Amino acid sequence: MNYSTNITKLVLLMLALTLVAIAAAQTLYRYKDKDGNWQFTDRPPNDARKVETEQLATRNYEPQVILEQIKIDGGTRLTATNEWHCPMEVFVDFEQVSNLDRELTKDFTVVLDPDSTITLRDYFPIEISEAYSYEMEYRYIAGDPTKTPDNYVYSLPFAKGSEYEVTQAYPSSVTHTDSTSKYAIDFAMPEGTPVYSVREGTVYATAYENYAGGTDRERDLPKANVVRIVHDDGTIAVYAHLLWNAIRVKPGQRVRRGQYIADSGNTGFSSGPHLHFALLANKGMKIESLPIIFDGPGTKPVVPQTGETLYNIE
Repeated sequence: MNYSTNITKLVLLMLALTLVAIAAAQTLYRYKDKDGNWQFTDRPPNDARKVETEQLATRNYEPQVILEQIKIDGGTRLTATNEWHCPMEVFVDFEQVSNLDRELTKDFTVVLDPDSTITLRDYFPIEISEAYSYEMEYRYIAGDPTKTPDNYVYSLPFAKGSEYEVTQAYPSSVTHTDSTSKYAIDFAMPEGTPVYSVREGTVYATAYENYAGGTDRERDLPKANVVRIVHDDGTIAVYAHLLWNAIRVKPGQRVRRGQYIADSGNTGFSSGPHLHFALLANKGMKIESLPIIFDGPGTKPVVPQTGETLYNIE
């Protein structure tokens, strides 16, 4: 589960960025079950009953980090805008520099506050009568690497009085095979199970328009419905495989611990209904998952283990 790392090249002080909403067609199947009730799903029934289909075009727009060049008297000002409701770390790389102070065009990294615009640098030619130029590319990633995760004990991501089995947790690595999922936890949950926030924080990204799910990683991984929440210590909670159109929060919204945020589902790279939960942190232009401890019975800390059933009696 990789966070956005966009790369854009600027040549001869010309910058053109287009924010594109990516359209993806999905098929909705409508049919009646044996009791005459309408069913709406991304998969056809297993038998030959009459089915109605509809092609749905979804548009999942994501905010951007935008570097913009503004002409000023005798030079150029480089600014950065962070459209996300989350800190973003940006790495800027310069090449082919001509007639500019090399100290000002060294590679650098900067952390942008949420919903902010700042001036990065002003550039002026060394020889005023001559042209100046450079090439530049940048990439960005969620989170603030200067923050240190605390020792918070998290609530379970499901309702009080309920219990669910852990089907994958560290050190199991059936599908949790990279640094962003090493310590992720999968809970077996029927579709439509309420999902609750494990800690207070700010929602900074959601995806909710996907129907499809399956076991083809390349095809299905981008199709997961997700809620991402940044916490005050800089960590990021990811709730994935959520049900279509069942997310109850929006980017920029502040949520409390134990707030109902979505319903579990089976979207994206998934072999069956479950909730994928991960706690992430930016470790310097690199996202890594972190071990997590939940509140257990009698507030006793619990480290999730594969095959274990966890009870929320908080």
